[in-house]
Amino acid sequence: MVTRRTSSAFFWSAFERFGAQGIAVLFMLVLARLLDPADFGAIAAASMLVLIVTQAAKLGVEAALIQHRTLPPGGVSTVLWLCVPLGVLLTVLLLLCAPFVAMAFGAPRIELYLIAMSPIVPVSAFEGLLTAILRREMRFRVIALRSLVGQLGGGAVGVALAMSGYGAWALVAQSLVFAGLTCVLVTWVARGHLSLRFRPDLARDLLRFGFPNLGADLLTIYNQESPRLFVGLLLGVEMLGIFSLAYRIVMLATNLVGVTISRVALPLLSRIVREGGRVDETYLRVVSLAGLAAIPAFFLIAMLSGPFVTFVLGSQWLDARPLIVILCFLGALLVLNFINGSCLNALGLPKIRFQFSLIRASVGTVMLALATPFGLYASVGASVARSAIVEPMQCDALLRRIGVGWSDYFKSLAAPVFGLLPMVGVTLWYEMSLGGLGSPLALVALPPLTLAMYGIAVLAVSPRWRGDLLALSKQWR
Repeated sequence: MVTRRTSSAFFWSAFERFGAQGIAVLFMLVLARLLDPADFGAIAAASMLVLIVTQAAKLGVEAALIQHRTLPPGGVSTVLWLCVPLGVLLTVLLLLCAPFVAMAFGAPRIELYLIAMSPIVPVSAFEGLLTAILRREMRFRVIALRSLVGQLGGGAVGVALAMSGYGAWALVAQSLVFAGLTCVLVTWVARGHLSLRFRPDLARDLLRFGFPNLGADLLTIYNQESPRLFVGLLLGVEMLGIFSLAYRIVMLATNLVGVTISRVALPLLSRIVREGGRVDETYLRVVSLAGLAAIPAFFLIAMLSGPFVTFVLGSQWLDARPLIVILCFLGALLVLNFINGSCLNALGLPKIRFQFSLIRASVGTVMLALATPFGLYASVGASVARSAIVEPMQCDALLRRIGVGWSDYFKSLAAPVFGLLPMVGVTLWYEMSLGGLGSPLALVALPPLTLAMYGIAVLAVSPRWRGDLLALSKQWR
């Protein structure tokens, strides 16, 4: 049975992703209308480097702060003393490397963007560690509100600058304002954890868990960003801009489902492990919940990519439409990766996660290096193929450790897969009877029609979800 606290955590985690990221997408759509693909590509190149350096500054201890059985006084300050000075040092190194990065991408202006965005590294590292403490305490409402305020502030500044003719600098300002606002808000809320204390014994304990996790985190980011990296280096920043927009649209759904659920699953599963409970049942429920949200989301994105690009983004982005369709398969596989990675961390097995991240990176590097020179479609196909090869391998390793068979795993996804059938039927009926999917009306009419049929089908074949829905309705009255 789903408890009120757990359902509340899922609600606010979903609100963080759906509300804050939804606002981010609205601003992105406005900016896409005002800017060209080359602007998006140049900022995407700079953002990749900032993201990787920021993650390195955290030393992999975010998950350690959440998973640690008992976090004594001085634990948070110890981590901050380790990570914030490292973030400053890495920022200096980033500034020194900026000219060479710009040269590699063939776009000199990237150097200026990197210099302007470099303060994000220590600021985001500081904010991310404090947010990890809030996740440990299951304070997802605060986290959601902090994301909402950051997206509103950053997006408003970005759109205002774009409308004033500042081009890609509008995207730079959006990132800086978001980082600053979220850091200020989280620092205020978590100020009770701050002190000047440093505990070497606790630092060693956290780093013992954090270093393998750092490797896995960096490899995860590389695996997510490597398609964009190879496109930018081999095909240029304009192609990178087109690819980045398509990738960002699909990653919105991926984050809404995978990141939302995994960020609640990690502290939830960690608590079950600490209390000696059964992980297998909870894991299968998490997988079922992920499938329940992911399958209809990616189906609708693929089906509506045509009118969305044509009527919302504009003619300069028409090349992004087929990329969005292909990337939906990648998004579904990444959701699986997020869930399995959180479970491995909860079990205290970051080394296994690191091993599969290394396999994923090795396979992906070879496939992307061979495929990307042949164009965007080849690069996207290589990304999907990489995940299709590696994700089932990691999933199998996890299922063996928690005593779950593949038959039980597929049973947990049976209801969402069955619910997809009426969605396909409604879509075919709409295509043949109401003018097709190429009209702007499809963006408004098709989602409620298909989702209604999906919900009816899932509830019809899944007594467990019917029971949970009734229980939650009673809890929230």
